Amino acid sequence: MYDDPFAPELDFEAGELSKTKATEDHPVATRPPLRLVPRTGRTVQVARSFKLLAMQVAQNQLRRDFQAQRFHERAGLKRKRLRSERWQKRFKKGFKACVSRVKELTKQGW
Repeated sequence: MYDDPFAPELDFEAGELSKTKATEDHPVATRPPLRLVPRTGRTVQVARSFKLLAMQVAQNQLRRDFQAQRFHERAGLKRKRLRSERWQKRFKKGFKACVSRVKELTKQGW
């Protein structure tokens, strides 16, 4: 008997300590037959995946990039296009601010 106040339930014998893994026999686990049909491992919802892919493509503006890269664009035309795009963004921001201000004043009764 091993006298240890912290682990009184442990009882080691010399025979137990001399055992090695090589002498122990482990039972071989048998696997059930696999059911191999197309839907067995399908955890992905295909329709949802395509919808998420379409959303990601739209968010990254891949269609616009593809159309822009189809043909060469002269440097001067590129500058002109970028200047126009910047103006459109500024105008849109100002217009949205104006519309939100009008809605706010309308709520207040003006």
